[in-house]
Amino acid sequence: MRSALTWLDRKWWGLLIAFAVLVWGTWEIIWRVIEPLGIPETFETVPSFFKHRVFYQIVLATLIPSYAVLAIALWRQRRRPPETETSQGAWDQAVRGFCDRIAGHWWERIYPDNSSALSFLQMEPDLTTNTIRMTGRAFDLHGALVAIWNTEAACVNRDQKKVFYYWKGRHPQNPNDPYEGIGEIKFFELHGAINTGSGFFSDTNLIDLTTTTKKSVEFRRSTDQEEAKVMYGSAYVST
Repeated sequence: MRSALTWLDRKWWGLLIAFAVLVWGTWEIIWRVIEPLGIPETFETVPSFFKHRVFYQIVLATLIPSYAVLAIALWRQRRRPPETETSQGAWDQAVRGFCDRIAGHWWERIYPDNSSALSFLQMEPDLTTNTIRMTGRAFDLHGALVAIWNTEAACVNRDQKKVFYYWKGRHPQNPNDPYEGIGEIKFFELHGAINTGSGFFSDTNLIDLTTTTKKSVEFRRSTDQEEAKVMYGSAYVST
């Protein structure tokens, strides 16, 4: 009996089969009970539509299975665990754990390197959206600062170790030209640590949309606090 109810709980269309079986079974039971009792085929004291005995048999054979199937459906509903705050909290905590693992300072190598060649960025958990926030500075091959950027929105895929983001930035040499784009980072785990990654981003000058380009990137974690001090100068804040 328990295995049959478990099967019904997994197969929603099983309720239809259960209803059909119950209708047939109820009809058989009613027929076998009525015949020995000698109940007449018709009742003369009721309207013509209701005077036939078979009408009451059909009604009973339909109502009884209907209530039985309804009881099974209610049992299924009560048995199925609801989406609780606890389960949602566990998932949020898992995503937060991934964000904590990738938080820190990173080097981003950019290809092609005709404008910006290297970016130094910081990733930090965004507690408001339970995702990651990034801020960075990009430099050309000569070490000159060519761009300052930050993410406006991000989405974390914990299972695939990916971050999708939308960024905005500006070039100090052209402060009136706004830039934006989208990007994706795939992180790689080795010996329980996440220190490398790769991906791409798009770069669009909103003044001239025909300038949109797509660039490949490689990431390497910066584990030396002195690097961050050099890159940020007086604006550096230890994490």
